[in-house]
Amino acid sequence: MENFNIEQVQSDLKSYARTQYDLLRLNAVSSLSRLLGYLLLAICVILLLFGILSFAAFAAIGAMASCMPVWAACLVMVGVFVVLIVVVALMRKRLFINPFVKRLSGIFFAEDGRKAEEIRLREEAQND
Repeated sequence: MENFNIEQVQSDLKSYARTQYDLLRLNAVSSLSRLLGYLLLAICVILLLFGILSFAAFAAIGAMASCMPVWAACLVMVGVFVVLIVVVALMRKRLFINPFVKRLSGIFFAEDGRKAEEIRLREEAQND
């Protein structure tokens, strides 16, 4: 039977623990940077959509003002936005929650990015 050098085993265990800790930190930084990237992208898309919707609303009000009073055209646009808000609120789980949960689970729980992508593609194919 071989003689074990306890000091060597302790040194190896410390080295292993340090390596695992460093790996954990690197994975955390990677995951958080991807999450931050998605959040910044979402903020940019929301701001862009807000600008597009604002411009479209003013254009529609201007177009409707030729055949009705301006106040009535504004009320029509308010009605359109209320309907849009209700539709988005009713579909919030499908539009926001499910994609957000899939992204987060892919970021934090997937061992390999390709595996997460394959899982996401399979789930999208099943939903279609």
